[in-house]
Amino acid sequence: MTKRSKSKSKPQPEFIKDWVRIPLIDGPLTPETVARYDAETKAYWTAERRAAALPLPFPAVSEVQLPPEPLEFTTTRVGNVSVAPYQSIGKTFFNSGLSTSTCSASLVGSSLLLTAAHCLYDPKTGGYASRISFSPQYANGSPQGSWTVLDFFLPQQFYNSTPTVTLTQYDYGFMRLINATNLPALPILFGAPAAGSSTTSIGYPAKAIQGYDFDGDYQWQCVANLYRTRTTLFMSNNMTQGCSGGPWIVGGQIVGLNSTGSTDTVNAPMFDALTKTICDQASGLSKEWTFDLNHSGHNDAVVAMAEGVVVAGSEGYIYAIDQATGESLGYNPLDGMGNNDIRIALRLTPSGNYVVFVGVNGNVLALDVNDIGGPVLWGPLELPTTSGSLVNVLWDGTNLFAGCAGHVYWIDPDAGTLIDQNNLSSVGSEECRLTSDGTSLFVGTDSAVIRIDLGTSTNSTFSTIVWTETLSKGDDIVSVVYLNGYVYAGSYGFIYQYGTDGTLGDTNGLSGMGNDEVRLVSDGYKIYFGTHGYTGQIDPNNFTVCVWSDELPKVGRDIVDIAVLNNYLFVGCDGYAFQYSTAGNTPLASNNLKGFGFHNVSVATDGFMVACGIWGWVVGMNASNFTGTLMSEGEALVAAK
Repeated sequence: MTKRSKSKSKPQPEFIKDWVRIPLIDGPLTPETVARYDAETKAYWTAERRAAALPLPFPAVSEVQLPPEPLEFTTTRVGNVSVAPYQSIGKTFFNSGLSTSTCSASLVGSSLLLTAAHCLYDPKTGGYASRISFSPQYANGSPQGSWTVLDFFLPQQFYNSTPTVTLTQYDYGFMRLINATNLPALPILFGAPAAGSSTTSIGYPAKAIQGYDFDGDYQWQCVANLYRTRTTLFMSNNMTQGCSGGPWIVGGQIVGLNSTGSTDTVNAPMFDALTKTICDQASGLSKEWTFDLNHSGHNDAVVAMAEGVVVAGSEGYIYAIDQATGESLGYNPLDGMGNNDIRIALRLTPSGNYVVFVGVNGNVLALDVNDIGGPVLWGPLELPTTSGSLVNVLWDGTNLFAGCAGHVYWIDPDAGTLIDQNNLSSVGSEECRLTSDGTSLFVGTDSAVIRIDLGTSTNSTFSTIVWTETLSKGDDIVSVVYLNGYVYAGSYGFIYQYGTDGTLGDTNGLSGMGNDEVRLVSDGYKIYFGTHGYTGQIDPNNFTVCVWSDELPKVGRDIVDIAVLNNYLFVGCDGYAFQYSTAGNTPLASNNLKGFGFHNVSVATDGFMVACGIWGWVVGMNASNFTGTLMSEGEALVAAK
């Protein structure tokens, strides 16, 4: 296999049918690269740079649609920007060529902005905005916080328009924020508003005219009747440059935005099915690509995400997939390992390369993620006394562990040699799930939780069990996660909290959620669970009560896989994927993985993409950090199973 080429030095636009996505970060999106870009952008936009930024003027158009005489409107400065709808509107600051500029924008999702396309891209020069920062409720020259834009989406028709005339019909764009706001989103009308409707145009005009001290430091609104052609809207409006991108609101819905204009007249695009398509793509949980694990048959697939790469394993094969495009980066048949279930763990080495540790059929081996079809880095290491069973692998940042058939193993991650093993005597021979605090390994297996201390590689205490605690309910697979001095175990519809000394703290019976497999993850603060078609959150400081829980809409009573990152929880179950805020109890977004059946869904995220493994396929979705297309009220209420 040919190794992946390095990305170009400048972020490159991505063209997909009727729309184009322009990224603002070069190379793969990782939590580290995005956090660095966010910090750099925030540091760049000092008070002095914001004050010096120039309002972007209205672009040239071949003809401005004029309302009938007399031109009637009422323009006033917004007195309170902390109430609806003004609280969801703000200024954008951005680099435009060699200058700094400003426009207006509105929140249409907790992490999604709507603005004019000409605020983002200039067909005359082919240049696009960079270092974009959004400040909602901007007033008196002061921002109420700032949010950094990750990328933006435009209609191809605007991107490919002639350099001399702006196409008002396509003058809109959607920007995705790196971090979510806690402000309400304004709904969009994807269709024609009623002619003659009283319309409120809002923005930050910055060129003063007689009787109006527009200076860009305050939010203004203009109210007038709306007129329309087949594709555009127009109204009497005397707001000036700087208001571009600000919304037009009718009955609480955005129907257009400040696009082009002349004296006392402003035009707007009329949103249609294309607008909705682009909005959905920018929103989240929209399907970006699908990948057929064509050697593995129709079976469960597990997924993990490295820098720019999705790694998937199924039925004795392992694959590498380009995260952005869904294209194959190669596969490895793991010759001699049989057609068995695979488990994977990823390691970022000190040299900056990703290694995937593979557990399969009683063996562990290591592969280079960027050369997945090439020779193994080491292995296969045949685990003693495992009888070719399912192998779970754990990389805790320092140590590599494997668990198989009632045995656990400590493995040198560089050489692939066995440091030590523990046969977990008197516990059983079931699947072993693993978690670690760096000095001890905690094992969940056969209705028990076990602690093993490591010692050192040259003076190992790994073969000695420190303690074993038997769970009081049922006989099921035991998932384990470590957090802040406690070990949490999920099994048979219950979650248990143990101190590292083996003392049982509390038990949570997940009332009403059945007696089935429980999967656990942590974000470093709270515990999240998935079980029997439900998901939810538990606060370790008030363990016996769920902070929130939700019955997943439209799914069966099935295994629930979960992943958490950047204040969002991603959930897979029964042919569906869901996105939750870690603070919420209803899904922000959902995706019916239509065509792949009602099967188990494994999920992995790097914070900016979500990969779902299902029934011999991997589905890539652009769901990270962004609220997706909101479920309708009817969908959200469907709970019949």
